[in-house]
Amino acid sequence: MAEDVKSFHGPLSEQVRQRTVSCCEGMTGRILDVGCGNGLLFEELERVAHPRSFGVDRSTELLTDVRRRLERRVECTRGMIDHLPFADRSFDAVTCLNTLLNLPSLDVVSTALNEMMRVSDGKVIVDIRNGDNPVLVAKYWWHRRNATFATVAYRLRDITKIFRSGGFDIEHAYPIGLGNRLAAWGYVVVAERTGMDD
Repeated sequence: MAEDVKSFHGPLSEQVRQRTVSCCEGMTGRILDVGCGNGLLFEELERVAHPRSFGVDRSTELLTDVRRRLERRVECTRGMIDHLPFADRSFDAVTCLNTLLNLPSLDVVSTALNEMMRVSDGKVIVDIRNGDNPVLVAKYWWHRRNATFATVAYRLRDITKIFRSGGFDIEHAYPIGLGNRLAAWGYVVVAERTGMDD
């Protein structure tokens, strides 16, 4: 029987994961989850898809937990988001959930996204918190004043530019929360390689 493992982040993170799972329905091939944490995405994916799953995270403790719970169903590797330990185009899809909000600047996000695009031969699926939502921006600004880790909301247009510069187009940007630009709490962004760099 599977253990009841909960998200670290709450309802918003659950919505992000559920939307990502729906984007991966029926997927086969090789999928990499960057910042895989405690492996919740893998458990959800098993219900709707049959990929060969890989995870990378900087935390040895979390990777040990994934290996223990999911046994041989997931291959896990320790690594950093800005230097993924994989060859170019190693994966059919790359996901990165509930992670970019903890990167301290758009430059760091750009480096991370470029690494994900480098190792993906198809899709990259990430989420961002909405930098056009004034309430969220103020909340994260207040949090950063006393926190030991970053919480940053990014604008969808900036993320779109990074993907385009890497040869990917945004296939979908699904709002999380309310559907308009100012009210959405975040987006699940599905980007696909354009094929123009082949």
